[in-house]
Formats: sequence, structure tokens, C-alpha cells
Amino acid sequence: MPTVEQTFRDHRADRMIHGHTHRPAVHLHDVDGTRRERIVLADWEIDGRYLEVSDGGAIERTIAG
Repeated sequence: MPTVEQTFRDHRADRMIHGHTHRPAVHLHDVDGTRRERIVLADWEIDGRYLEVSDGGAIERTIAG
């Protein structure tokens, strides 16, 4: 995905988080020899969801509705 890889370069980011595309997943990209992580969030459907991010990584959490 050239556009995603260029966005990592332009913003000097190691992780990208973006809204849902009805295909939630974690994608790993090799950008100039460095592993970058792109997290696609799920839609909310019935329960609310959010991403908790720390130095240790990212964990998806659910708020029961």
C-alpha cells in the first residue's frame, strides 16, 4: 500500500490508528526496513469499543451496552 507507507514516512510515525472500514485488523508494514503498525478500529455495532495505547502496545477494549 504505497499511500499508507508514504503517510508513515511523511509523519515519521511508527503506529497509525484509524476509523473502521468494516474490516478491523492490525496490519504490519515494512517501511524502509522498519516495521510499522496500522490498527483499523472496528465499528461500534452494539457495544462501544476503544483502543488503549501504552508503551507496551495497544489493546482493544469493549464498553458493554
